Amino acid sequence: MSANVNDIASAGDAIDFLVGRGLKASEAVEFVGRLARLGKKPKAARAQSADVPQPAPRKVATTWPEGFALAEDMMRFARERGFDPPSILRMWERFRDRNQSRGEKYVDWKAAWRTWVNNQVEFKNRDNRPRGPGGDHIDGRL
Repeated sequence: MSANVNDIASAGDAIDFLVGRGLKASEAVEFVGRLARLGKKPKAARAQSADVPQPAPRKVATTWPEGFALAEDMMRFARERGFDPPSILRMWERFRDRNQSRGEKYVDWKAAWRTWVNNQVEFKNRDNRPRGPGGDHIDGRL
């Protein structure tokens, strides 16, 4: 039988402790069962569950973060995709203004920037593609 509450390491110890304090065995079992259903665990069980990796808390999408600015790593990302500094600054202004004006929400604003840059790469490639014989984008039929 557990001498005090700090010695409780299992549901069985908890039942023994409560019986030692005057509860009937059936009442102690019912009480410990209710605690278990509420998610309450004896101290030792809580310590063991701390060793088990817990899922990371879910990130929440936010509107434009206060103080969010074009950082060096973000500039480098755009430079590596062929943009010069003046183009990057113009692209940043469009990205910022569009997202602020629309109240866009993202979980990861740097990832949103990388997506914006990659989309600009796609647009640039699409717009600079050689034209077909009739000057169209497809095959000269338009």
